[in-house]
Amino acid sequence: MGAQTLQTLIDEGLLEAGNSAIETRAKFLFKQWLRSQAAGFRWPQIHREIAAVPLGSSVQRVSIGAGANGVAERVQLIDDPIKLYKTDGSAYADVRVQTQWAVGNSTGNDVVIPAAQNSGRPSYCRVLYSATVDGRWDMVFDKVADQAYLLQVSLDIMPADPADAAAPWYPNDRTMVQAVNALARKYMRADDWRDEMELAASMVLDDRMKYGIVPGKNDVLALDSRTYR
Repeated sequence: MGAQTLQTLIDEGLLEAGNSAIETRAKFLFKQWLRSQAAGFRWPQIHREIAAVPLGSSVQRVSIGAGANGVAERVQLIDDPIKLYKTDGSAYADVRVQTQWAVGNSTGNDVVIPAAQNSGRPSYCRVLYSATVDGRWDMVFDKVADQAYLLQVSLDIMPADPADAAAPWYPNDRTMVQAVNALARKYMRADDWRDEMELAASMVLDDRMKYGIVPGKNDVLALDSRTYR
């Protein structure tokens, strides 16, 4: 995350824009900008590994996100696979994820089969957006769990809006100051607001290269520039 607090970033951005009287509006617009950045790219800063999520015996559906199973934030997506462990940690298996963009009651035929005929170790699950809670996902497994298990879930969150005294999750303070400046100029309908917005967008692209690719996570083979040109 950045080093400066939200209030400092707003103050600096409005100083560059030349109008400190629109602080409330600038905060609203900037928080929207932060949410858009979180939704638009898989930043390492918003990735989480959640361990020991319980899947109880005779259970087929587990919720996560927006306060469920230890994840306070809204969840944007769940990675494939989910790790399935015995409760004593003695063994594990991969549970493959199938994402369906549907409300939580669109569960399909596998959940209406009587549990006695569909009990076993899950091998895949479908991830369904909750029909009742925004930012919560339901993991619906192909089998009713034949015993208690623990899940390790890899996911991306939507960070909560930062308080004035907190530093936002975004990794570059300079880019955030420019975003506040550009958003303020757009709100004021300044003649150069498009130029400032384009500058902010180009800085975001640069940040994705600097802070958004973590060794061991990306699947792009990097070639040595001293050999390959």
